[in-house]
Amino acid sequence: MTTEEFSSEGFDLDAISSKIEASKGDGIVYEIGGGVSVDQRRAALKEDSVVVEEKNAIGKAEELKKKGNEYFKAGSHLDAYDSYTEAMGACPGMKGSEILKMREKHDDKEREKSYRANRREVHTRKRIPPLGSENESNSSPKKDVEEENDDEENGDEKFVSCEFKVPHHEHGKHLAVYHSNRAACLLHLGRYEDSINDCDIAILVNPTYSKAFIRRMTAYEKTDRSEEALKDAKTAQDIDPKNRDIRNHVLRLQKIEDERIEKLKVETMDKLKDLGNSILGNFGMSLDNFKTDKDPKTGSYNISFQN
Repeated sequence: MTTEEFSSEGFDLDAISSKIEASKGDGIVYEIGGGVSVDQRRAALKEDSVVVEEKNAIGKAEELKKKGNEYFKAGSHLDAYDSYTEAMGACPGMKGSEILKMREKHDDKEREKSYRANRREVHTRKRIPPLGSENESNSSPKKDVEEENDDEENGDEKFVSCEFKVPHHEHGKHLAVYHSNRAACLLHLGRYEDSINDCDIAILVNPTYSKAFIRRMTAYEKTDRSEEALKDAKTAQDIDPKNRDIRNHVLRLQKIEDERIEKLKVETMDKLKDLGNSILGNFGMSLDNFKTDKDPKTGSYNISFQN
């Protein structure tokens, strides 16, 4: 800063000294009378230094990612896992573990809100008697008012689920790649649940990252969750509709899911049939004594009894 000359008249020499000292510190000067002046140039330099630090950090993270990619291509999945983990640590901003904790806290609040809403609904149903019942005509006005006041205190609005969203992450796209890449390592290592967690983080910070959906789809399929896998494949297709591989995943998983539902229907009908036979057995009959014929004109079924 340039040297300034002051006359002693009208100035506090201590305040002048503080201004000189401030030029060595944070750029904020406390004048007499409580006023504050700011060295804008120094503040701008500080901002620039933060930007430089973040760029250096991202540069380091990208180098670690590159190293992890080389390990992954060589089949060294554990080494690749370690490199991607180090890249996450170098990336500025919120970490994946913090994001998962935020989501867990949000989900706990949502469950609590749902529980309270259900309790209010049950309470309301118990309070309102059926139409024409004696309780309706003999109900006490005072009691109704007290219960209504209770509802006002607890809030009578209906529960509406709120989806968790991560606050803006300046380097979210970088962080998403590191977690998605580590998820790929975890798939090769057979750690499917951990892979799902990494994909969750990648998707939360970058909801349009189709590759993370596909990797989570794979983990779901490996753990026999074809419904969730199909949902992720369809989401990835919405993001990248021209991708032929994703389209093939959707077709394949749709077939698997249709077969699973059909199998579930057959198993359910068999259980119902066993239950029906156990009841009819008390009367010396079974469901085999009943024949169903479909009317081709109406589509309805006629049931007839046969000995």
